[in-house]
Amino acid sequence: MEKDVGRYLKAVTIVLVTAFCAMKLPHLDKSIFDLMVPTIKLSPGSRLDLVGILPLVLLWWSYKEVVKSNYFKSGKVVIFIVMFCILVPFTFKAMNAIKTPYYLLSGGLKSIDVIESNYSFSNGPKDNTIKVDLTLKNYGKEMRNLNVSMDLPKCLDKIIDKDSIVLPRKYAIYKGQGNFHIQESIPFNYKKGFSEKDLFDTDYFYDDYKIILSKENEKLTILQRGE
Repeated sequence: MEKDVGRYLKAVTIVLVTAFCAMKLPHLDKSIFDLMVPTIKLSPGSRLDLVGILPLVLLWWSYKEVVKSNYFKSGKVVIFIVMFCILVPFTFKAMNAIKTPYYLLSGGLKSIDVIESNYSFSNGPKDNTIKVDLTLKNYGKEMRNLNVSMDLPKCLDKIIDKDSIVLPRKYAIYKGQGNFHIQESIPFNYKKGFSEKDLFDTDYFYDDYKIILSKENEKLTILQRGE
């Protein structure tokens, strides 16, 4: 059987496009697929996330095209194993490398991005705190006197007295330092008539929040996706 090179190249192109669309965008904890297929909220405590279906459909179609192209003499099982266990994971991982030049060329605060972020509430008999756990990566020059704050989901506005969480120190990320880890605990109070029960009944952890970096007259807002 003759090789259908055109069909094979089409399949490879779709794999590359899928990997690109699945990559998290700079300064946005979402991919193009996330923006195309938003999460459906069924109720305050549940949601339907369909974003994973689209890349699976595209990758399965690519696999079928590779098989039909007769480009390889191997059987369907071997092609499946090589494609989905080696080539596709490598392509997805390598695609993230294309973001590095963007950070290097942007400069200033735009050369920094959030690698991981999380926050949680702790309730005690005498005080309540918000624990912020944040990892930043600086791709550019060293950054000193960096201020960090967090805008919580809007659903918490009526419950706690802090719409924005301002971390108490200025930070310095030195050139070549790599990932910079921040951990802080910020006290807060409940607004009148609200308590711990109201806080957790909101299922706030499903909602997006923002990490805000600022230095002098420069400001960068980085959207973080809820769980």
